[in-house]
Amino acid sequence: MKAIAHLILPAILLASPYAALSVGTAYAENGPDMSAAPQPNAESNTAPPTESLEPREESASQSQAGDEYAGDEQATTSDISVTQGTVERPNTWSDYSRVGDINVYEYGGQRLLFQAKREGRPSDYNWHYPTSASDNEHWTFYSRHIGTFSDPKDWNDYSVPGDIHRYEYGYKTLFFQARQSGRPSAHNWYYPTREVSDANWTYKGLHAGTWQDPKTWNEPTWPGAVHWYKEYNLFFTSRVTGTPSANYWHYPTSAVSNTYWSYLNPQTRTAPTINDLDRGYDKYTWVTAHNAYLDALTPQLDRGVRGFMLDLRLDSQNTVRMCHKPGPQDKCSTSDPSLRDAFSNTFLPYLQQNPNAVIALLLEAYVSQDDIQRVFEQVPDLANYSYAHGDNELQWPTLRQLISTNKRLLIYSDRSLPGTYQVGNKNITIYRASDHQIENTYNLGDTVLIHNWECKSRYGAGFDPFTTSSGMNKLFVLNQFHSFGSSTAHAGDMDNNLTWLQRRVERYCSGPTNGRNPNFLTIDFNQVGDAFPYAAALSQGGYYFYEHNAGNRDGDSTCALPGNQPSGSDGVQYNLRLAANGCENDEIRSLELDGIRAGTRLELYDSPDADRQDDFTLIDVKQSIPMGQRVRINSLEGSAETFYYRKLAAHNNGLDGKVSRIRVRTTPADNDISDALIVFHEGNNGSQNIVCSVPFDTYRAFKMGSGNNPYGCDNDEIRSAKIIKAGKGSTFRVMGNPNGSPDQGQASVTVKRNILTPVTIGSFASSYENADVKVIGGGGNLDGKISYGDFQPKAEPEQQPEPEPQPDPPPDPGAPAAPTDLRLEQQQQQQHLRLRWNPSSNAVKYRVFHYFKQIGEVTGTSLAYDHPDSVAGRYHVHAVDSQDRLSPRSDFLWVYPEW
Repeated sequence: MKAIAHLILPAILLASPYAALSVGTAYAENGPDMSAAPQPNAESNTAPPTESLEPREESASQSQAGDEYAGDEQATTSDISVTQGTVERPNTWSDYSRVGDINVYEYGGQRLLFQAKREGRPSDYNWHYPTSASDNEHWTFYSRHIGTFSDPKDWNDYSVPGDIHRYEYGYKTLFFQARQSGRPSAHNWYYPTREVSDANWTYKGLHAGTWQDPKTWNEPTWPGAVHWYKEYNLFFTSRVTGTPSANYWHYPTSAVSNTYWSYLNPQTRTAPTINDLDRGYDKYTWVTAHNAYLDALTPQLDRGVRGFMLDLRLDSQNTVRMCHKPGPQDKCSTSDPSLRDAFSNTFLPYLQQNPNAVIALLLEAYVSQDDIQRVFEQVPDLANYSYAHGDNELQWPTLRQLISTNKRLLIYSDRSLPGTYQVGNKNITIYRASDHQIENTYNLGDTVLIHNWECKSRYGAGFDPFTTSSGMNKLFVLNQFHSFGSSTAHAGDMDNNLTWLQRRVERYCSGPTNGRNPNFLTIDFNQVGDAFPYAAALSQGGYYFYEHNAGNRDGDSTCALPGNQPSGSDGVQYNLRLAANGCENDEIRSLELDGIRAGTRLELYDSPDADRQDDFTLIDVKQSIPMGQRVRINSLEGSAETFYYRKLAAHNNGLDGKVSRIRVRTTPADNDISDALIVFHEGNNGSQNIVCSVPFDTYRAFKMGSGNNPYGCDNDEIRSAKIIKAGKGSTFRVMGNPNGSPDQGQASVTVKRNILTPVTIGSFASSYENADVKVIGGGGNLDGKISYGDFQPKAEPEQQPEPEPQPDPPPDPGAPAAPTDLRLEQQQQQQHLRLRWNPSSNAVKYRVFHYFKQIGEVTGTSLAYDHPDSVAGRYHVHAVDSQDRLSPRSDFLWVYPEW
């Protein structure tokens, strides 16, 4: 059947501002200034957020936008939208707005919503939007965020009941649900500073319940929220609403589901290293193959390619084939690969065999609808996977939704192909690319000696509008390839190299596209370069490493590792001896964290064997980092404590530019001393080289000197120590006598509380005490003369809440009593009857017998029975309880034939 010629426009999508930020806020080494946070109110225990409304400002560039639309006629009644102007369907610059309608303005990487103060079309009157979260004479600022857990609102956003807000306070992240309509900052609706609700806010937990920020046992949950059972390294989604610890909704201790929890398998991937399936499709970046048919398609799919650019032309036999020709009228050779074969031999089998894969085809077509209809009819099963927007969809479905509905094939094209094609009793939809995508121009340069990195729209002067005519977020196609003469070597070194991919996205395309990450990162020679880890890190968070300090992009981007990866029972996600995974050896000096969950530890070592006798740095993520909010660590040197992370650095001769091993694992619990450590130094106050690093996890005592201990502790070298981690109550002693006696001087150190950030013992020659340690120095001027060490670590168990006392269960009543008064209620004729009896206590069902044959099992106290010959005979009944225990039988009932 010929295709239906017109494409039904998709429903509206409200785009997420976080998705629009390729870098977002980068917190430097000291993190947010928590000292400036307001103190709790003594009565309400609440405090206002530190953020305030930004100063009012208008953009001169809006005058140009106004001039562009100056020729439009004023809207008449017939062209005034009656469905837009809401948060879900906001108006834009050229839409007619009534007073109170919501308008959207994307500016400087932000998505700002404003409420109209006047009626009319903004472009007709140059009613410019503010460029920040502020008001002007035409507009009232509404919000920057949607108000969901993945995109929560803040203090200055207008809220309605049900909106989710996120508040950072006191080294905690608190989520609340609004109970009032209005702007919190205008009404002084302060967030609580504790995990409680009040008249304005309902407490919703310390975590968002997403893959990047999973919840824990002691906070409110709801169906679909992601939880992490850290002790067993298991992930679940909730099936219930409430607080698990208050309701004894226990997690399973293995990879199974139960009444309250559904096991979430972190090994389930939609592409290699992408295992977060719960973001909207428009929030992901997919490596896309330009002229994909030039290489075998299946290996590209196996590598993780999920977008395929295919040029379609006819051959001399009118077969649709894939080839590239300079002119629209040129035909393919009969030896070029056919589209039908690609569908039937590659894409369809891959979709069938990989139920989590979602594939997009981007077609440059010089064929007709009739031509493509013939191909579809030759591969009718392809229609089972074709995706089409629902009539009432307001946002892109998540990957999990696409997978669960099996609509995992998206097709885009221009020219004549867009439309809906009927194949059997199903449809295949091709969307018009120019209506549903923003795309930069082809060609980095005519030769590999030329690189024009600027980002210009393929479809006109600029990328705007960023949404379809009906308001849906367009997908961004970023082309990153040469038109001629490139090679595998050049692509690996330059075009597909992380440094240039990241610079193209952040420096050249971020401004013109309002900070959008590409959805389709289109490259040649995808078998080389860093596109796959970069795309995965943009999609679900990751670690970005840099050659220069402070994340300086003028130097190389060393590598990117996708975050939140599956790990074994040991909780290790990565254990890389460099060079590996694109990370070069002895290059890294700084890094950024994006979308990394709390409870993750990053370990960086100078030693390729992770030997702690040389420089190393441990970075523990304390608060989950939202997607798009890069947290920067300027140097690997020096310890630091910030809102988002704790950095523990052991210095020998410097780690910057010397990293040879990377490990990513689960952060041990505060009372877990398995990674406790003391680092001894040659100089006082933790200076000069490391003498040795001694684990502080179990009792040990040894002589200093070569061959006397496995830690490399030299004799007569130690002058100071850094306690990297230790449990409360732990002690260690150092002595001058190699036999361990105190006669040549002794010093003892007692740990007074759990040490989680390094504490320096500057000298062993004097005594002092502070909140962390008590040091008793001995005689003999021990510094530089230590010959023996004795280590006695201790770990106090974490306090667990006492379980709520449960009443004693009632005594077991035993098997149910026998049913009584078995009687014939009705006998219509010889072949039919109905029996009835009195109920038995504790019975949940009854079994009825005709002679010795069971003729029924019922939950009530009656049974209708039919027999083809006669129902005459003997009957009795047993009651059955919930443990399937049978009662004694009832009295017999005899039924006689009726003549």
